[in-house]
Amino acid sequence: MSVIDTLPPLYMRRPPAVSEEIALEARMAAVPVTTYKYYGQGTDYELAPGFFASELVAQQTAKFDRPLRILDIGAGVGGFVLERLAEGHTAQGLSLHDYRKATHRPELAEQADSVPDDAYVVGDAQNMHGLRQLRDDYDLVVSRWTFPHMIDQLGTLEQVADRLGPGGIVAVTRLATDFGYTPWIDAQEVIETLEKAGFDTNGSVFSDDDLVIALLIAERGEDAGNVRFPVEFRTDEHSRY
Repeated sequence: MSVIDTLPPLYMRRPPAVSEEIALEARMAAVPVTTYKYYGQGTDYELAPGFFASELVAQQTAKFDRPLRILDIGAGVGGFVLERLAEGHTAQGLSLHDYRKATHRPELAEQADSVPDDAYVVGDAQNMHGLRQLRDDYDLVVSRWTFPHMIDQLGTLEQVADRLGPGGIVAVTRLATDFGYTPWIDAQEVIETLEKAGFDTNGSVFSDDDLVIALLIAERGEDAGNVRFPVEFRTDEHSRY
């Protein structure tokens, strides 16, 4: 058993300053939003140029030959969730704020009102270990342009990976690998950590910056273990905290 195998998850290793910063941002997000306009209104996500989340839905549906269990992190007004429900899947959206109630655009209001409460979870993905409404056997977790807003991106990825069932896939855009951690961990090291835990990362798309993964796609193997990144949080004067 390696040192990585025995590490507790990153969320359990957060210094108080990091936990306080995450809690502060969550409280700020709870302030009623009245100008929400852009994200989450579509029924599909373009995860990379010409590559859409619906393609992963189709791929996973064909593989399992049954309706999927799907989670959308950063669900906005719930368009992606609503479309998956209409297709017969079990789908949930997770957002810091209930953006269904935040839009005043007529073309979005009807859609937002159609997303049922049990398919929309209000909470912080960085602390998803404490959200009882979430499952621990997802077939597909997608997140587009939400991870860049997080303080603990790698800790959140650990928690998402732990909630995938065998064969489940997580697809995340714009994952920053070095943000607030020591030692710095680059994109390739993130991929290697996932693969050592038993995940297949074929299909991931790297950016020109070796500290950013443009699109991370990781599939949980049948015998995969927990994903634990061998980093700690920076709390010196050069960090965010």
